[in-house]
Amino acid sequence: MHACSTHRVFCDAQAEETARLNAASTTVAAAAHVHHAARSLRRHVQRHNVHRLELPVEVDVRSRFI
Repeated sequence: MHACSTHRVFCDAQAEETARLNAASTTVAAAAHVHHAARSLRRHVQRHNVHRLELPVEVDVRSRFI
């Protein structure tokens, strides 16, 4: 094989491997971000008892005009 052809094959293989590593890294980073966000939200809910808040009662605005 000619030296230029060998170099081209090497570069192509390196580019493919780099693309695979970047894709894997991006996937891991996204999963870590989601995990961190979920933990933060869970701590916020526990700290502030958000699950115990009462929602306001809906008022029928039309009833004031009858």
